[in-house]
Amino acid sequence: MEPVAGLEERSCGPSGSTSAGTKQPGDQGGWAGGASGNWMATHPTLTEMMSLDISDSTQIYAAFVVYLDLLEGRNWHEVNYVGVAELQLICLHAREKEQDSLQVMVPVPVHVLLSHEREQVQ
Repeated sequence: MEPVAGLEERSCGPSGSTSAGTKQPGDQGGWAGGASGNWMATHPTLTEMMSLDISDSTQIYAAFVVYLDLLEGRNWHEVNYVGVAELQLICLHAREKEQDSLQVMVPVPVHVLLSHEREQVQ
């Protein structure tokens, strides 16, 4: 499987830092998390998602970003993912609150067209 497109250029904070909380000469007070400055590329969940049978790397990246937002940003509970090879999608399921029922999300990149109509395969 190909690596996630453009992941090398993305970071979680301002450029110029080499590790979280460690100031280096020339730093502007920024952080990027991790010794290499790119913690996302080596994140275990992204690595696992990339090993799924999903060929569209932008779909994997979209699912990973939503996964992080639900887990870290919104503090949802039991955030998990499932690869659906037949649809070439990654579905997320989670609970907004511990007592809530599971919700299913299908994160897709903006360029993916969705329709309620069935496509005819020729």
